[in-house]
Amino acid sequence: MKPLSDNEIHERLTAARQLIGDGTAETVRGDTALEAARRVLSGLSLALLLAGEQESDRLTGVKDQDAP
Repeated sequence: MKPLSDNEIHERLTAARQLIGDGTAETVRGDTALEAARRVLSGLSLALLLAGEQESDRLTGVKDQDAP
């Protein structure tokens, strides 16, 4: 399998965010998980686009990018 391009990764992050949707959960912990997932997926998607525009390999706002 060939490595994914930045555009393909962005499309997958966007698709995952859309799959989660804007619905609510039956429990507070479910709502907490959904909201966290929405924020993370949206943030990663935007950080990837920004890094591409800046021609940088670093994603703004993502911690421990050098960690194994």
